[in-house]
Amino acid sequence: MMQNTKMTRFRLRTGMLLIVLLGLIIYFNSLQNDFITGDDEDQIINNRQVHSWKNIPAHFVGSTYFREENDTAYGLYYRPLMQTVYSLIYNAVGPDPLYFHLTQLLLHIGNALLVFLLFKQFGKIVWAFLAALIFLVHPLNSEAVLHIANMQENLFFFFGSLALIILTQSPNPKLTLNRALGIGTGLLFSLLAKETGGLFLLIAVWYVFLLQRKMLPQILTVVGVTGGIYGFMRGLAGIGWGSDSIAPINHVSLGVRLLTIPRIIWEYLYKFIFPQQLSLAQFWVVQRVTFTDFVLPLIGVGLVMWGLWYGRKELGRGITPDKKGAYSFFLLWFWLGLLVHIQLIPLDATWAERWFYFPLVGLLGCLVLIMTEVRIRRRYLIISASLILLLALRTLVRSFDWYDSKTLLTHDIALTQGNYYLENMLGALYIQDKNYAAAGPYIESSVAAYPYFGNLTNLGIIYLKQKNYPQAKIYFEKALGARGNYATYQNYANFLLYILKDYQAAHDFTEKSVVRYPKAGLMWLVLAQAQYYLGEKDQALASSWTAFTLKPFDMTYDVYLTIREGGILDTEKYLRQE
Repeated sequence: MMQNTKMTRFRLRTGMLLIVLLGLIIYFNSLQNDFITGDDEDQIINNRQVHSWKNIPAHFVGSTYFREENDTAYGLYYRPLMQTVYSLIYNAVGPDPLYFHLTQLLLHIGNALLVFLLFKQFGKIVWAFLAALIFLVHPLNSEAVLHIANMQENLFFFFGSLALIILTQSPNPKLTLNRALGIGTGLLFSLLAKETGGLFLLIAVWYVFLLQRKMLPQILTVVGVTGGIYGFMRGLAGIGWGSDSIAPINHVSLGVRLLTIPRIIWEYLYKFIFPQQLSLAQFWVVQRVTFTDFVLPLIGVGLVMWGLWYGRKELGRGITPDKKGAYSFFLLWFWLGLLVHIQLIPLDATWAERWFYFPLVGLLGCLVLIMTEVRIRRRYLIISASLILLLALRTLVRSFDWYDSKTLLTHDIALTQGNYYLENMLGALYIQDKNYAAAGPYIESSVAAYPYFGNLTNLGIIYLKQKNYPQAKIYFEKALGARGNYATYQNYANFLLYILKDYQAAHDFTEKSVVRYPKAGLMWLVLAQAQYYLGEKDQALASSWTAFTLKPFDMTYDVYLTIREGGILDTEKYLRQE
């Protein structure tokens, strides 16, 4: 008996070591990758709140982005733990992507270890190990490892899984105070990393209901207290539960979203087997019933559902109720993970690889239990190892796509043509490089696919650089009408003052805009110059001083001095500095 125990421990330690080594090998290349344009910049590089230790408490009373022009945090989500981790890394080593990638990789490897420990409690250790390897190297999980802005996936899963390990490791039907505190803390941290952490609360209750029902009142208390604390903290931050995304799926009817569900689920299931044509984000919507987009996915999803249910039925013959309960536990895990991502409540994209990070474990858990009832044969192990090797190689290849923003976007756009979001991001990068000829086709294609304030503003900039001012004005104003953000307002203000030299229009527009964006120094700068040109010297002096205090640059100070001394403003010089 002691020898068997030692052998089990040896296999466990060996398995854990192999998981760590394989994870480091497959993802080692990603450590040299850069930040990616978009959320990496908005949440880290340009987010002043993560740049100082002193701002960490502010993460718990705000969202994930920061508007310097309003001096406020904003966003759709409440993820203070992720922002805190960003702050810790940034303040320790600065804006070096290496350490952000390393943290994310270590979290992912840690998650694979937790999956291994969880699976071995319900099935044979060899299948638990192989399933954990699939979780570790599967290409669908690569986005959650390679995209720094998606660190919330690793964090919420890590703490939620840790809570489950504490819950399931002991057969004791009584929940001790220490275990209750450990479970509650893990669940709370999971919620503070991402809202999807709430799923761990549900499956913790489901596990106890199925396998340790005497503990049900205690786990309900732990879950209730955890949820209450989280709700209080979220309420204190003033963040609701609604969605205000620009994604097309947010602006279609419930009926259209229901038509889209079969394809959403089928895409996950299909790419679980054939992880081809991976892309950063997908925004397609199924508008009508067709064979390829609705009927075929519906049939495929139905067959998989039947197969999983049939597996539960067959597994229930001749085995212990615990195994049957464990299968039901993982089956609900899988379907709950899909349920929150099938657009019953619209999200900020239609489909994303990272959203399979959680449900994948439920699916693998079902497979572990099925294979545990199968006699281990050499050919099964060879086939499994070969599949894992292929998945690992696919993930390794994918990691090269994430080298930098242009490499990723160019690759992904070629696979998902008509993706307005990716096309606009790539076009914006070319605009930053002042390569307007290269930017034009991408921005025009993005606007044609789905116009919103971002690509409309960028198209206005391109027309401006082409000196087609009437068209530039049209698109700047369209962007404003499409709920434009601060950049939209600032670009239009600059356009009115520096290009059209319509000082009255610039005055009227910026006078309203500084109410909307009171901390926007450059907006105050435009207002000051417009006031000065219109003869409002006192107001211009006050506005220029406000601009300088908010943006203490040479340009703002030069404008302030010129206005104070009654000099002549060199508009062209300021335009060049813009």
